[in-house]
Amino acid sequence: MNSPSGSNKPDVRKGRVQRVYPERGFGFIRIDGPDHQDVFFHTSGLKDTVIFELQEGEEVTFELRDTPKGKRAEEIWRVV
Repeated sequence: MNSPSGSNKPDVRKGRVQRVYPERGFGFIRIDGPDHQDVFFHTSGLKDTVIFELQEGEEVTFELRDTPKGKRAEEIWRVV
């Protein structure tokens, strides 16, 4: 996804893991900021961990992408 400014840079965001459903392979991340929007993520978007190691409340960075089903978090990295 292109950033709102129209450049080719990805729309990188910070957030916290809100809910994790490891047995189903997905969860939700709450985007930092005033609107506190929750976005879906799939285990395939995780880059430095596996879903069974993620903890609710853990800080992450990710690329926010538009999909036919709405916004989705991809390229998800833990913040250490």
